[in-house]
Amino acid sequence: MAYLNADNYRLWVGDGATPEVFHEVAGQRGMSYTMSRSKIDQSTKADEYAVSRPGIGEMSLSLDILVTLPDANGYSALELALYSKTVKDIQIRKDGSSGDGTTDVVFTAAVYVTSIAQDFQAKSDVGVKIEFMLAATPGVNLLAA
Repeated sequence: MAYLNADNYRLWVGDGATPEVFHEVAGQRGMSYTMSRSKIDQSTKADEYAVSRPGIGEMSLSLDILVTLPDANGYSALELALYSKTVKDIQIRKDGSSGDGTTDVVFTAAVYVTSIAQDFQAKSDVGVKIEFMLAATPGVNLLAA
């Protein structure tokens, strides 16, 4: 059985230019991706148990990094997107830092940065968790496949 190597999956951030250029966020440690569906209640008075059907899809994505500065096109761009409430285009590529952006893209979406949580622990590098929410339906989503 083949296993996926999580080290190969990296998040890249678009610069908003035309044509858009994507930059890898420096210091990536981990990424978490969840797809789910809300429930729509289909129960009637005659039902003994709740009966539901799948509703609208939801996605959550978070990125854990060790802050590596300067990173103007990565971490700093995501900070600015949070403060200014602007949409960023992101890609997840499966060939790590050497990805070419054409054949290795497994996820693309326009997202908002919803939170940046910084962890300042004694005698440790500054860790950060960045959370995203969709601004539109993903363009490419091969992560769920």
